[in-house]
Order: sequence, then structure tokens, then C-alpha cells
Amino acid sequence: MKKIYLFFVSLIVINCAIAQQCESFSEKKFRGVVKSMKKYKTDKGRLIGSERYLLGTCFSSAQMYEMALTFDEDQLRGEFLKKYAYSITDYAQIAVVFESFEKMHHALNIYEELRPQILEKRFSGIASHAEAMEETEFSNRLELVKFENYSRDKKDRIRVLFGSSFLNLKQIETLMNEFDYTRDKIWTVKLLYPRSTEKDQFYQLAKSFEYRRDRDEVLALMD
Repeated sequence: MKKIYLFFVSLIVINCAIAQQCESFSEKKFRGVVKSMKKYKTDKGRLIGSERYLLGTCFSSAQMYEMALTFDEDQLRGEFLKKYAYSITDYAQIAVVFESFEKMHHALNIYEELRPQILEKRFSGIASHAEAMEETEFSNRLELVKFENYSRDKKDRIRVLFGSSFLNLKQIETLMNEFDYTRDKIWTVKLLYPRSTEKDQFYQLAKSFEYRRDRDEVLALMD
């Protein structure tokens, strides 16, 4: 049992090292991998068989998304993502992978499990002054938030799509205004404050709240 454990630990270490230095699949090779994965009749077979093509390789978030779509069920799709998350070369775009899930709460569960790893990979070595998400990308992700009818679902989208991204004050305010209730607006502000590119101007968001206790709760983030 100990030997098996050490084997899997070594695989993780190897994958971490490789992910730091290799590039994503070429398009031709990637198409071959997707085709091969689709030949398996079950999700479990796909997950096990994927080792033949993916161990020791790297791929982009977009490629991971397409490979994840070959799975029929969210459960094995999540296991696939957890197994190869360290092989993704562009952690800034990892949110797209979670769009492969049929149920958003399944995606959120996997996201929360991988979140420490995502944040470590996403922000390690990043300068203290980072640029906010490009507006076109922000708008595209925002549309997915607007698609949801209930605040709970909107929160799930925001957590996955924006929780590991740098945002400017205007972008945070836009997401905050997706909600009608104050408690949901404050939840959004608290979630996104750590990666705000304009922390010194964050007090401006407090002006959006009618009651002093709510303004104070926002301002307390800057202390």
C-alpha cells in the first residue's frame, strides 16, 4: 500500500514539474487524443484510458474543456479535472473548464476543492500590481452570470468565473449590481476584494449602500 501511495505522489510531483516547462498539445495531436477518448464506451474507461495519452503532457484550459466534454456524467468529469489540473498551462483561463459541467453545483464543488491549487498557480510570482481582466472577456463571462435567474446560481457562477481573477472597481460594481438584495451585494464585494486592482479606491463602492452598517462592512475590508 505504501508503494502505491509513493507512486501516486511521484506522479503528482512529475506532473507539477512538467507543467512548469512544457507547452500545450499541438492541434493535430490534440485532435487525436480527443478522438481516442471518445472511443471508450464508459466514463470510467475514459478516465483510466486517459493515462495513455495525458500523463506527462500539458494542455490548455480550452483543450481541457473539450476533453472534459467527452464525459457523460459530471462526477467522472470532475475526477478527470482533479487528476490533470496540474497539467494546465494557462491557469488564467481555467474558468472555461468549469463550463463543461452540466450542473453548476457540481462544478462549484470541484472548484472549491481545487481552489487553493488554482490560486497558488494563478498568482505565484505575479507582480503586486496586476492588470484587471480584459473587458471583452469580462463581458463574455458576465453574460453567463446574467443567464442565471436565481441569486444562488448567480453566486455560483461568479465564484467560478471571477473568484480567481483580477478585476477593477467598475467590474466588481457591475457584478455587485447583478443582485437586488444588500446581503448578496456585500457577499460579492467580500469575495472579489482580495484581487481588486484598485484597493485604494474601494471605499467608493460603499457609497452604493443606503445604510451605514452596510457601508461600514464594506469599508472594513480596507482596514
